[in-house]
Amino acid sequence: MKKYIYTFLSFLIFLFTSCNSSKSAKKTTEDKALLGVLKKLDKDPTNIELKNTITNLYTDAAKSHLNKIEVYNTLTEADKWIKIIKEYEALKKLSETIANSPAAAKLVNAPSYASEIQKAKQNGAEDYYNLGMYEMNKGDKESFRNAYYAFRKANEFVPNYKDVRQQIDISFENSIIIVVINPIRDNTFFYNSMGWNNYGNNYNNDYFQRSLVSDLGGNYNKNIPAQFYTDWEARRENIRPDWEVDLTWQYMNIPQPMTNQYSRTVSRQIESGRDTSGKVQYQTISATLYIVKKYFTASGDMELRITDINTGRNITNNRYSDQFNWQEEYATYTGDSRALSGNEYALLNNNNYRIPRNEDIVTELSRRIYPQIKNRIATLVNW
Repeated sequence: MKKYIYTFLSFLIFLFTSCNSSKSAKKTTEDKALLGVLKKLDKDPTNIELKNTITNLYTDAAKSHLNKIEVYNTLTEADKWIKIIKEYEALKKLSETIANSPAAAKLVNAPSYASEIQKAKQNGAEDYYNLGMYEMNKGDKESFRNAYYAFRKANEFVPNYKDVRQQIDISFENSIIIVVINPIRDNTFFYNSMGWNNYGNNYNNDYFQRSLVSDLGGNYNKNIPAQFYTDWEARRENIRPDWEVDLTWQYMNIPQPMTNQYSRTVSRQIESGRDTSGKVQYQTISATLYIVKKYFTASGDMELRITDINTGRNITNNRYSDQFNWQEEYATYTGDSRALSGNEYALLNNNNYRIPRNEDIVTELSRRIYPQIKNRIATLVNW
């Protein structure tokens, strides 16, 4: 379980830091004006006019950020510290830019705001840590999930803040969704009338169920925060699930093959001899193909219903449909066989085709619907 947790944590932290690394505070109009004059001053450090304006421009730029910080400090949400730190970091960047300008450094005393940034990070870590503890005390899966994110934020502000790493593990373990997947039920005329249990379908009810559990990671999933069990596994191991997955064939149509007959004539020229001058003579030969086409389109409709067992809430209720098209052609002919090509001979010899059995058709429909069901479940449990 520990390996599972840290693998998932690393993945989430990578995504989080990638998304937030580019979200620094935007340069204000005052910042841009100051930076523009700094560039000019570096090129012309003796310019009196530029020297006279640089202090005022810095004051205006700093005031713009400090005013925002003052507003953010009135907020009560923990994420205010993200905004505050961005503004302090913008001030720190201005300070560094001025320090790197020999001319401006002599004119402007720009604080680094390093201590303010560290204090804001401490405050942010404390607020997010307290938020995490508050969420954990609620005791439900969603709250543990919220707690996990809050503790992770606290650790981002101040690495190893208090016992935050331990709390991250605890909140994550308690937020994992336990999912039980039941065998497929059937509400179709086809199933009930054909005695489905007698069929040797490769994608039968139990196989479909077991494949979902296995492909979604079972109870050792390393990619998404969920564990999956079949209904009998959950009973055997005395597992109390959070979510229950019900799969139901709501519609199944496997028609008898239809027949369509048609004909076509093919012809070609062959050498028939030579005339008295030795010139090659040709004659046209032809054959008529009498083609029989057998075909059908089968279709199926499976319902996916996921229920939160603890609250009775309907997580999702979707239906997934697909089709299986089958056709075969065979032929007889009259006329000259020399007019026939390889394709025509293939039709003539196609007399051993097999109409798919019902169980083969359901296997194919199941195979096509299966990834839709699997991907939907994986999406719902992945946060």
